[in-house]
Amino acid sequence: SKVFYVEVRAHHPARFSNTFLIYQSGWRGINIDPCPGTTAAFKMARPRDINLAFGISDEPGTLKYFVFNDTALNTFDRELARERELNTAYRVVRTLEIPTVRLETVLRMHLEPGQTIDFMSIDVEGFDFKVIKSNDWSRFRPSYVLVELLEHDMATVEADPLHLFLQDRDYVLYAKTVNTAFYADARLSAAPSAGS
Repeated sequence: SKVFYVEVRAHHPARFSNTFLIYQSGWRGINIDPCPGTTAAFKMARPRDINLAFGISDEPGTLKYFVFNDTALNTFDRELARERELNTAYRVVRTLEIPTVRLETVLRMHLEPGQTIDFMSIDVEGFDFKVIKSNDWSRFRPSYVLVELLEHDMATVEADPLHLFLQDRDYVLYAKTVNTAFYADARLSAAPSAGS
């Protein structure tokens, strides 16, 4: 099987993309973004990819989606949207009712038999844990998972429910930037150990 990624809330084919450069190097994958119009941009710029337009959450259904004047900030998280409007110059310009599905459902429908996931990027502005919980980690195990964790000190990161959830599923935190945590599947023989 060829190298493959999944990007949840892909936002844009290139801007702030965690998969744009690896797409250019020949990888392919699945891009998921709920904002109307995003899929068309991906189909034009990244035709090898599977490009899907809906939200990912731990419960299938419909959720209110807050669209900002900078779409990189779009979110399903009502409190985060309110906080950004109060504390920044960014504004919600409209709200949409968007269908949501579980991540495991998307992967079951769109992965070819035997296809592994080498890299998964999740950056859903406050909904990251709901996305993480919506996967079947026994069946769909990315080698590496990149997820937004806004905590800045390691003691807070180590107590975060998202971190504990991935740790319980045999993922190890091996790098942290200001807003992003990188996890490796500890079951892989080449996975870095904690503290490496």
